[in-house]
Amino acid sequence: MKNSLILLALAAGLAATPAALANNYAYTISGTGISGSGTLTATAAGGGAYDITGISGTFSDSATGLSGTIAGLVPGSYSTTSPSYYNEPSIGPQPFDNIVYPAGNSPATSYGSFSALGGGTLDYFGFLFGLPGGNEVNVYFIGPGSGYGLVEFDSSETYGTPSVSFTAAPEPGSLLLLATGMLGLGVLVLRRA
Repeated sequence: MKNSLILLALAAGLAATPAALANNYAYTISGTGISGSGTLTATAAGGGAYDITGISGTFSDSATGLSGTIAGLVPGSYSTTSPSYYNEPSIGPQPFDNIVYPAGNSPATSYGSFSALGGGTLDYFGFLFGLPGGNEVNVYFIGPGSGYGLVEFDSSETYGTPSVSFTAAPEPGSLLLLATGMLGLGVLVLRRA
């Protein structure tokens, strides 16, 4: 009975403990002919914002023929008030800030005459990543009810409105440590029994 209570207390403690995270976020991008998935690595920047410092995964768009392993994050300034700009020759400067808001509390932002409501996992500036062949893709939040947008900077600047989701991804090292501790505790309880 005592061993059962110990195991029950341990299980309750683990259930109440937040997942072990290394500020990694699994993402998926899906839409008509569009798919992508991978992991974003981010560091806390304050105010619920996290600077995206790395990206891995794959992306493809059957309509444009863009596909492949993501080459990396396009470096930018991490600022909601002063984003970086990618100069696309046919449409001019395009903003991006490489910031994610895991709690879904991005602030309202504006660019030129366009204003976007907040409340997404990304803000209107979004993040920009590279693909093989020198092409880039910008994923951003338009606003509640409008969802997310995507621009593929290739020879034709293709726009889309995909579904985008982010999930906190457990850090493998922390999970291994937790599993080892659980195994040790289980052996200790069994030896006492």
